[in-house]
Amino acid sequence: MKTIVIFNILIALACCVSLASAEEDYWAKARKFMMDAENAKTPGARAVHHEAWIKYLKSLTKKQLLTALRQYGKEVEATPPPEREWAPVISMRILSCYAEPLKRSDLSNEKFQKMRRGKQRSLEAGLIPARFTNKSFEKLIAGISDRKEGTYFRYTLIDVLRTKNFYPILSKTQMEQFLNTCLAVSSDRESPDMVREKCLEAFSYIFQREYSRIIHANDVVEELRGTGLPTQSRELSSLLNSGKVKLTAKTLEQLEPWRQKVKCFRKALVALQEDERASKSLKGEAKSHLHLLDRLPLLNVPNADSKPLKD
Repeated sequence: MKTIVIFNILIALACCVSLASAEEDYWAKARKFMMDAENAKTPGARAVHHEAWIKYLKSLTKKQLLTALRQYGKEVEATPPPEREWAPVISMRILSCYAEPLKRSDLSNEKFQKMRRGKQRSLEAGLIPARFTNKSFEKLIAGISDRKEGTYFRYTLIDVLRTKNFYPILSKTQMEQFLNTCLAVSSDRESPDMVREKCLEAFSYIFQREYSRIIHANDVVEELRGTGLPTQSRELSSLLNSGKVKLTAKTLEQLEPWRQKVKCFRKALVALQEDERASKSLKGEAKSHLHLLDRLPLLNVPNADSKPLKD
């Protein structure tokens, strides 16, 4: 009798484990909805299946969404590189559902009306990310740093967070966390080159974008780009370094924190180039980003008192 009871308990446990495993295969379910939309024969049917896909993703908890992303990452790693074209798009969709959505109430009527209809629909569907809670963001940072996580999972977190859709929604503290994590992982010899190289790319991309954004917001530079000669606009960096175009003290003050970040990042890039244990590919990536960063203006040249360049 005792043996029969134990046997029944084991069967019940096996069934529970089986059900739990099925419930945890979130990406398989999401993929089915996605493929139904992809294979739909009419635009109407495609829209219905796409809505079902998004509805399913949004029904998942944040923990389940990260599990789905891990599962998807394993699938991508088993796929030949030429067939990974849509991988970043799918990762971005999953993380769009992971973030706190932008709400209609967050926007004025004027801003909402200026949106394209497609973006308005995305807003109404809750697919435009607005922010991350500190708790949910720390999970992403931990995923980037964790050597036990899958290579593509770590890679895609870095890739998505650096984009213009996600990076601007980070708080100042979160932005610093992300940059510091990328800097640490880029120097981590135990992390895959694919992840380390994406960290370098994220750093370089963000630095160039934010540094240039501050400079281009300056009234003098904005006027030059709008009314100056085409050659002047193209040669802005050399014009700034030579002093022919001078920025205001306020703009230089805004640039200073980024200038210091760039100098810190340069040291990491130089160290990678000199690391005998670093792969040829990683060294090449470091060299490429060094070249790009060294083209940024005013890294070492003080330049104040705004004066527009005359023709």
